Amino acid sequence: MAYRTAVTAYYMSLNLYELAEMLGAGRYQLLEDDNTLVLDIPLCFAMESEEICRRAMRLLARQADQLVAVLAKHGIDLNDIQANWEPWIKHNRQGLRSLLKNPILGELRYERLPEILQAQL
Repeated sequence: MAYRTAVTAYYMSLNLYELAEMLGAGRYQLLEDDNTLVLDIPLCFAMESEEICRRAMRLLARQADQLVAVLAKHGIDLNDIQANWEPWIKHNRQGLRSLLKNPILGELRYERLPEILQAQL
């Protein structure tokens, strides 16, 4: 279980990094487009169990200061992530729908990640 938790946390952080890179490059308009955004980072981590995702988010929360430092290298902060998180999640949902026969309904298991990180700072 520890391995799956670590891999899930890694992919969650890459998902966050992909958004940070997009925002840092000033490509906000991609989030406003209704077409499905082609993501570079696979969303396979979103299919993990609720328990694995919860553990992965706790693992990332313990490293919140380091994640925020990575965001700063792109000229953005956690507030920028939170302000753009809803459309980012919308595109993540669309990406998952295109991959799955039975799309995930309801909240994505990592949807509260920025909120959890903010609470640790």
